[in-house]
Amino acid sequence: MHFDSSLIILTDIGGNLEIDVVFFLDGSQVVTQDNFTHFVSFVKAITASLNVSENGTHVAVVLYGDSPKLVIDFDDHFDQSSLDSAVDTIIYPGSLLSNMGAGLTLVSSGLFNSGTARPNAIRVLVVLTASKSQDDIEVPSYDLLTNDKVKIFIIGVGTEYSLGQLREISSDPDSSFVVTYTSGDDLALATSSFKVTLAEGRH
Repeated sequence: MHFDSSLIILTDIGGNLEIDVVFFLDGSQVVTQDNFTHFVSFVKAITASLNVSENGTHVAVVLYGDSPKLVIDFDDHFDQSSLDSAVDTIIYPGSLLSNMGAGLTLVSSGLFNSGTARPNAIRVLVVLTASKSQDDIEVPSYDLLTNDKVKIFIIGVGTEYSLGQLREISSDPDSSFVVTYTSGDDLALATSSFKVTLAEGRH
């Protein structure tokens, strides 16, 4: 499956609608610096095809590893240039642990249930991971999917992640919301075609 077809729902909700989208980045040492750089480039490439503005798409970024960290909030940047500059400053943590569950809890409580989230916005979470979570992901993912009404897309890179966990976290059907790549290089090759797909889907 190609990445641009697997995230077709994100294409459908593009354009001038209010969208609150969170990019949730694995910062564990399993990722490697090279793949993390691809993650960051992916965020910039995809958001460039969305209408990042005060009345359009709001973007947040959360890192997870030993402990989660909110690095960009929904109301921090309302234009692509300032968002790109902020994304460029994100440093690879190289954490020993991969506590995705704690990160998902932060996404729910610190973003989608915070004052910076818009009540009528479409809610999207894009997870970029390369590792198996070492804490519970069942409860926080259920909260996001069921209580917070978030569409969750999962991108797994490498061979160390748990496909079962990815499927548990993602929205259904898995075939539309879970996609995997052998390496960050493969992810990089997919971003340009997905960027075009997003642009076309807005018209």
